[in-house]
Amino acid sequence: MADPASSVFPHGVASGDPLSDRVVLWTRVTTETSDDVPVAWVVARDAAITDVMATGEAVATLDGDFSVSVDVGGLEPDTPLLVWVPGVRPGLTRRSHADAAGND
Repeated sequence: MADPASSVFPHGVASGDPLSDRVVLWTRVTTETSDDVPVAWVVARDAAITDVMATGEAVATLDGDFSVSVDVGGLEPDTPLLVWVPGVRPGLTRRSHADAAGND
């Protein structure tokens, strides 16, 4: 497995398919190796990343074109989210998801 510190994320983090309790996050890793790259992610309510709602790790692979997609569930409706993936500039990306009525 490749060292995540040697990989970069020029694509940032995208989100989509928002529901009242979940959102799909996506990023792509740029790396000079063909080894798998672990991608840690954190969803928090605050910029200090102290009020964490969800965390996890996905693996970017050559077969998947080093893209990572994560379906993050268990979120509270109509709550602003900050998504942090180490190495992504600016490092903290504000996202939102749908409210309880399904409005995004």
